[in-house]
Amino acid sequence: MEVDTPSSDDLSQEKGILEKLNYFKEQIKNLENVLKPFYESDIYSELTTEERVEYDIFLSYTLTSLYWMYVKTTGEDPFKHSVKGEVDRVQEYVAKYNKIKDRKKAPRIDVDAARRFIKRGVGKIPSAAGKRKVFDDVSNDEDELATEEEVELAAEEEVEIQPNLIL
Repeated sequence: MEVDTPSSDDLSQEKGILEKLNYFKEQIKNLENVLKPFYESDIYSELTTEERVEYDIFLSYTLTSLYWMYVKTTGEDPFKHSVKGEVDRVQEYVAKYNKIKDRKKAPRIDVDAARRFIKRGVGKIPSAAGKRKVFDDVSNDEDELATEEEVELAAEEEVEIQPNLIL
């Protein structure tokens, strides 16, 4: 029986592999140093609800990604492994969280201000009798009613009648 002896090409490939493995070990140590404060300290109880959600998503995504890499390094196909389902599940939660976070940033309507606008301007239209019909009975001040002359003038010139506003 003959034993295969490695050629010089095989040894150069092994040196490259050894360098990559050493680099990989260094990166694992760096990752451990980065993650150590997250799993050794008791900061979770001090976090707000939003910070807890971010914390949980961060750890879940980190751990599933690390397990994905482990499965990949063992030679298994991570797409056929159960870790694929976990990664997808975590990504769904990240998407849901981002959607909720975006909703908080969306512009809000000041309902009270909108009601004031409607009551003072849009809620009154000129009638044929020369007075404005009031949809929301705010007040019947003479200042807010248009005269017959203003209504006729507005009808002829197609000018919008502005009510006299008292702020």
